[in-house]
Amino acid sequence: MKIRITNISVVRTSMIIAGIYTLLVLVSSLIGVIMESINHADRVPFGPGMLTMAVFVIVLGYCGIAITCSIYNLVAKWTGGIEITVEEK
Repeated sequence: MKIRITNISVVRTSMIIAGIYTLLVLVSSLIGVIMESINHADRVPFGPGMLTMAVFVIVLGYCGIAITCSIYNLVAKWTGGIEITVEEK
């Protein structure tokens, strides 16, 4: 059975990817905090710069995916979208 993806929900897809980015940023920030506290025990490991960068990555990720979905929806109108073959088992 062949299925065509002709439209991608911009807001829903962007929210899902932003959620994934949030999890990735949290994990990488936690690793960064641990590494920073091991190397520099005399300083505060979680500074405002790290928090700002985390928010920046999430917001840019959301905007980037929203733009990408919009472009895909536009191109899919002209080309018919991506065709995927699936089978039931």
